[in-house]
Amino acid sequence: MVIWGLISLFLMGSNTVAGQHPCYVVVDPGHGGKDPGAIGKLGTKEKDITLKIALYLRELAEQDDDVEVILTRTKDVYLPLSTRIEIAQAYNPGMFVSLHCNAARSRQLHGVEVYILSPARTNWERAVEARENEALKWELDLPEGDEATILYDLAQIEMLQESKVLAKYVLNNMVDDVQLHDRGIKQANFYVLRVFMPAILVEMEFISNPNREQWLCKSINQKRIATAIYNGIKEFIRNYQ
Repeated sequence: MVIWGLISLFLMGSNTVAGQHPCYVVVDPGHGGKDPGAIGKLGTKEKDITLKIALYLRELAEQDDDVEVILTRTKDVYLPLSTRIEIAQAYNPGMFVSLHCNAARSRQLHGVEVYILSPARTNWERAVEARENEALKWELDLPEGDEATILYDLAQIEMLQESKVLAKYVLNNMVDDVQLHDRGIKQANFYVLRVFMPAILVEMEFISNPNREQWLCKSINQKRIATAIYNGIKEFIRNYQ
């Protein structure tokens, strides 16, 4: 936790004193605008599903004084990565949750995966990484100098551990509460996760599976997903922070 403050002060020059505000959760509905993301056989666009679930997440937080959800987008617009990261860093210390729908050539695959920022280890992780990074070419510029490099390395180590814990809580709640197939915690070098806070990318289901595409389109299931993710966030706050 100390590392968050150090890196945030270093990059931004100031920060809010811990305990004087609710826990900030920046929720990033993947894709948007000219970038539809994956498109299902029935024509469902990933960008629309991620936005609807993000809006449900914000509704849940509006009933909770301990959590404030900030959305990187609230409508169908394309945001460059630089803008998404600027929004996230404005609410640091906090956490970052990027929402996506999975896709594959096989229309039989189903289930939930939660990713953290770390080098991809398998062909599957590299394939997902390439797909999600396709529209996000801008990379976060790192501060220069030896002191900055040391701070950055320490922050990455600290936040990798915290991201793993957050990923575990969110995944467990989605598997237990929504009865989604557990595809595990995975890792990839997603540009969008290069923020100085605990950060995860949730592949909520396979939009390429026609049965799961139909399932994702139902508002009751979108609300169940949002509730499970929110409960995972709350569990992280209670048990880890």
